[in-house]
Amino acid sequence: MEVDGNGMIINVLPKEKLKGKKNIERYEGFIVPGFVNAHCHLELSFAAGKIEKGKGIDNFIAHLEGLKKSSTRKEKIATAHRAVEEMETEGIVAVGDICNTSITAEVKNNTKIKFRNFIEVYGLEPEIATEKLAKARQLQKAFPDSSITPHSTYSLSEELFKLIAKETKAEDILSIHHQESEAENQYFKEGNGAMAERFARWGLPLPSFIPSGKRPIETISEVFAVASNPMIFVHNTFSRDEDIKFIMSNYRSPSLCLCPSSNLFIEKSLPDVNIFSEEGINICLGTDSLASTDKLSILNEIKILQNKFQNIDLSELIKWGSLNGAKALKLENSFGSFEKGKTPGINLLKNVDKERRKLKQESHIEKLF
Repeated sequence: MEVDGNGMIINVLPKEKLKGKKNIERYEGFIVPGFVNAHCHLELSFAAGKIEKGKGIDNFIAHLEGLKKSSTRKEKIATAHRAVEEMETEGIVAVGDICNTSITAEVKNNTKIKFRNFIEVYGLEPEIATEKLAKARQLQKAFPDSSITPHSTYSLSEELFKLIAKETKAEDILSIHHQESEAENQYFKEGNGAMAERFARWGLPLPSFIPSGKRPIETISEVFAVASNPMIFVHNTFSRDEDIKFIMSNYRSPSLCLCPSSNLFIEKSLPDVNIFSEEGINICLGTDSLASTDKLSILNEIKILQNKFQNIDLSELIKWGSLNGAKALKLENSFGSFEKGKTPGINLLKNVDKERRKLKQESHIEKLF
């Protein structure tokens, strides 16, 4: 592979054509493209190490909301800076980032990492739907390459879903938290369970489509008409075969983003990845935030998946963490693979079991470009 001083791929050559070439550098390990973190909450970096693991989504949300109020803006900006530095060290070159505030705008102007920003909206009270969308439009001004997107299947009123759909442009990429807990499925089908009880405690109304007798995305598709837009479904911890079939049949360009370390942190569960792989849907990887993971590392996410699903080849997992993430964020023309004209970032994956094509616990990244 020939590379210029800026990391642009000039040519990809077979080994036999390297004979006679000058300035050849050789490395011990696997050369892989820069990683793409398809789902992150950079602005939540201030919560690192402050929430107890394995206590479920309700406990996680309650503690996170408290930490938001007790942390200063200065602390939030400083921890976001450190998080970006960590991602750079971990060979991450592009990020799909969720934005609820302008905290990370300055941080993103001082890094080479490419950000696709998702201005996240939620609100169950129908009467505040217009106000919520207006605030999202205002926040969007702070972030280039951004789109307004719903937080999840369960946290918006029908009115707010419809307003966002009306606002969505043809080129907008959307991201939505999907089936992160089993309670989400029960909430949609029956209108009861832990999620419904949480909203009742908070004095929030249930949307008009609850209960629907259907699973989350089936229900939402009837009020959130964006099937032609690229859509990233995030987490999918409790998704089943019928969910994936529905998504693939009803959305033009869907991706499933897996955040294994976060899933284990919050619900102590992993999605059945083999189901997703068999269906042929685009699978990508995210870290979620430092509130729900110990490190912002796509390599760490790959290690978790490899340990649990040993039938999946390392090359496929690397693709999920690079090219597939680039496709999900519509950045595949620049990132994700070694092709002439791209500047994808170049990582050296060291200390790998080459014979078995497996990562070791001590496998790590050395960033070359």
